[in-house]
Amino acid sequence: MKLESMSKAQLEAHGRTVGIELDRRLVKSELISQLKDYISAQQIAEEMDLEAEDNDLDFMAQVLEDEDVAYELSATEHPLHPEFEEGLPHGGPDNDPVIQASIEVPPMQVDVIVDDVDPAIIEQEHKDRVRMLQNMHEDVIQAEARTIASGIALAEEKIEHDALSARSIRLREEYEQAK
Repeated sequence: MKLESMSKAQLEAHGRTVGIELDRRLVKSELISQLKDYISAQQIAEEMDLEAEDNDLDFMAQVLEDEDVAYELSATEHPLHPEFEEGLPHGGPDNDPVIQASIEVPPMQVDVIVDDVDPAIIEQEHKDRVRMLQNMHEDVIQAEARTIASGIALAEEKIEHDALSARSIRLREEYEQAK
């Protein structure tokens, strides 16, 4: 395809088909130059991709060939065998100082932990505790008020009972006298 024989509009349309947007405001020679540069860069990239794919295929073929090799292990060389740990340099993970050092839990550093806590969380927890204590105090006051109210009601009932008992006794005496 002869790029020189195309118009600016045709160059722009062809550029879109190959993946580049050309600016028709430029002169025709500049459009042709940009299009040729883009097409040659794409061809080089495609060639490199093909070479990379070939290399990848060669590498995968080599890996597959290597995987076909059978590795012979004796029973004691298998990691799940009980004697496997005895063949390790320190006699197994229980005696390996590096493994044990990574397992050991360092002592808690209270200063570091306190410094890492958000002050807003501490303040909110304090407010929650104060609110809880206030609620408990209110519950105690309400319980005392109910106890006092029930004591007063009981005393009033006793007074009423005593008054009714006294009246009953008086009425009985009057009835006995009226007979």
